[in-house]
Amino acid sequence: MRSAWLETTAGSQPKEDRTAMQFTATKRDFVRTLARVAAVAQAKSALPILANVLLHATSDGRVSMSATDLHVAITSCVAARVDTIGTLALPAKQLLSQNQPTL
Repeated sequence: MRSAWLETTAGSQPKEDRTAMQFTATKRDFVRTLARVAAVAQAKSALPILANVLLHATSDGRVSMSATDLHVAITSCVAARVDTIGTLALPAKQLLSQNQPTL
């Protein structure tokens, strides 16, 4: 079982006020789902948000991943142990490249 831990801090706020999303999922399932969703996200777009994947960790033990190019949208879920619920948009290409399985 591999862990994925994502954290975001809001601009210039002090560390005590940070918002964190924390979950654990198998790397194989996470990368497989991420690859499907990231295929829809556009790396080069007039709207930079379209290059992102929206991750949403819920209290029912799922992490949903969503992306769109404004013509096609996709949402897929992966089972996870969610320690802290939250929502975060991250660059799809960068997230996928950092989580590729090692051979």
